[in-house]
Amino acid sequence: MALGAFLLITGLTNAPLGATEYGLIGALAWEGTVTQAYSWQIVANVTGRAAGAFLAGILIDQAGVDSALASASISCGIADVVAVAGRRTLAAP
Repeated sequence: MALGAFLLITGLTNAPLGATEYGLIGALAWEGTVTQAYSWQIVANVTGRAAGAFLAGILIDQAGVDSALASASISCGIADVVAVAGRRTLAAP
């Protein structure tokens, strides 16, 4: 029950996170490099997801499915905390 609630809360941040990522890339990329910047962001996301799936597979083999699901929700929670804590560093000049 707690895992489901935590995954729901962290899952609600996926759409705002994507919009923020693309907005920041569009605003910060040098003129003429926006498409390349978006491509690198996509590569980073896909690489991170592949690495996470690989590590989850290892964790499932070693500790079981419950541990893998718990680590996913904990990782999302940590990412949310980091994003909220660092939001002031992105203030417009």
